[in-house]
Amino acid sequence: MNRRTAQRNPGHMADGNRKKPTRRSADRPPDSPHPPPAAQLQIAQLLAKGVPLAAKSLKVSVNFYRRLVEKVPVGIAISTRVGQVLAMNRQLRDMAGISLDEATHTPASAFYANPRERKRLVRQLQQCGRVAGAKVDFKRKDGSRLLGLVRAEEIVLGREKVMVTTVQDITLQEQAEKAVGGVAELLRLFTLKRSRQDYLEAVVRFLRDWCACRCVGIRLLGVDGRVPYAAQVGFGRTFLQQEIECVFRPDGCACARILTGNPRPEDLRHRSRGGTFFCNEALRFATELGRMPRGSVPLACISAGYQSLAQTPIRYHGRLLGTIQLADPRPNRFPPETIRFVESVAPLLGEAIQRSETEESLRQSEVRFRSMFERHNAV
Repeated sequence: MNRRTAQRNPGHMADGNRKKPTRRSADRPPDSPHPPPAAQLQIAQLLAKGVPLAAKSLKVSVNFYRRLVEKVPVGIAISTRVGQVLAMNRQLRDMAGISLDEATHTPASAFYANPRERKRLVRQLQQCGRVAGAKVDFKRKDGSRLLGLVRAEEIVLGREKVMVTTVQDITLQEQAEKAVGGVAELLRLFTLKRSRQDYLEAVVRFLRDWCACRCVGIRLLGVDGRVPYAAQVGFGRTFLQQEIECVFRPDGCACARILTGNPRPEDLRHRSRGGTFFCNEALRFATELGRMPRGSVPLACISAGYQSLAQTPIRYHGRLLGTIQLADPRPNRFPPETIRFVESVAPLLGEAIQRSETEESLRQSEVRFRSMFERHNAV
């Protein structure tokens, strides 16, 4: 073939062999093992936003979807209605704390704090065609919880309908909003309650509800070293009677050692950065927590069967005024965010208690002065 023929027929090589046609990446069929980057981005964005996809026209496999959503910066799972997980991207696996193999061999309902919640979402999806903006509690592999903002759509993969679920972790955002609301409520109570006793009783009821625990008490340090309850809710009569003579001694239990600033090395696991004593499995660590001097009585909190315990110091300008005590017979009731919130409101209580003490001292001084003036003989 001469040069002129080759120019007229660019599909032929100079040696007479036909040149193989090339296919641009944008022309690859949708079931190609390497989908074009532009298509990956577009479909991934649609999946992340919960926009329904015409899967019939795409004719893609599950493996294609897995590759498609793997690096999308939002949690995405593809599952059947009955709960078989077909794909779960890296973002969602990291949220759950599981591996790829665990994700595809675990039923979808196992990732929900309440497995019935998934059935409710499936019913809503069937009735309304989509789920948008639902707040759902999920469970990580280690048992901790996360709050997710969920969107779900159904697409057709082959001949079967599957769920495409996106999950955005809003745990920290929700915790921050809850904490801000809690502080605002305590400030509101301070303006409404006329006496210190009314205020403290309102505070323990509020903290019980906010922390979702059974028992809350505010203990104030007396001049004799005892720390009786100024207000409490939920504690049993027997426990309260046993705690009447409680004194925080540097050589006492782990709680007392931490609050007095004399922790032992084994106590440090039960001390937060803010100086709170906490233990979510008290019965398990009963021997360790109860190391008391010989002849001492057993710890009342252990005898009462409290599994979750926390005691946060209330201070004013570095001086210990008392403590906020939380207790619950159920284990693992006080996660770090609960401890941080109680520590954040302890200074507010310190200010309120100190102010009430100052006002009471001024009132008593005024009464004494008035009495002296009235008894004076001078006109």
